[in-house]
Amino acid sequence: MNGNLDYAVQVLQEASEKDVKNPDIFLNLGNAYRKKDR
Repeated sequence: MNGNLDYAVQVLQEASEKDVKNPDIFLNLGNAYRKKDR
């Protein structure tokens, strides 16, 4: 499962660089980081 979260973080980080005004990206990025730390 952690591999999927690593990939999700990577994709969301790339998306956040392309669309800095989309709060959903940052919300999902935060959720992915939180789940990785469990």
